[in-house]
Amino acid sequence: MTSSITHRKEVIETFCDACVWARTVRNYFLALFEFNQCRLALLEEVAAFLFHDLNIILIEYIFLQLCKLTDSDKTKVGKDYSNNLTTNYILTLEWSPETLKGLQIKNDELMAFRSKIIDARRKLIAHNDLRTHLQSISLGSFSESDE
Repeated sequence: MTSSITHRKEVIETFCDACVWARTVRNYFLALFEFNQCRLALLEEVAAFLFHDLNIILIEYIFLQLCKLTDSDKTKVGKDYSNNLTTNYILTLEWSPETLKGLQIKNDELMAFRSKIIDARRKLIAHNDLRTHLQSISLGSFSESDE
């Protein structure tokens, strides 16, 4: 039981580090691009192409990080499976029934958000889906309240 508790603690601490990093990147994006119109105008005046490209890079990276955190608990590697550091893996650890229920509720919320951005990850970020690019299909849209 102790090794199980130790493993769970290590997983949660490492997962928290990944979440903090994802939130840090999101905060950079917020500070640079969602502050106000005056800041956007200044950024465009100073280095329009740089900040335009950085905006795209940060959006893609945020989507990628959020999807990675909510990927499946395992990935097939050859004939074996490898555990992934994800919300779904965390659900496979030993928890009290009350804690597990709370984690499942939060995971369901995260998975609902993931459903809004996963196609952007699959077709634009992780791969270059030809049809999506040729037809300029917009992916990854969500409202501010969804976030």
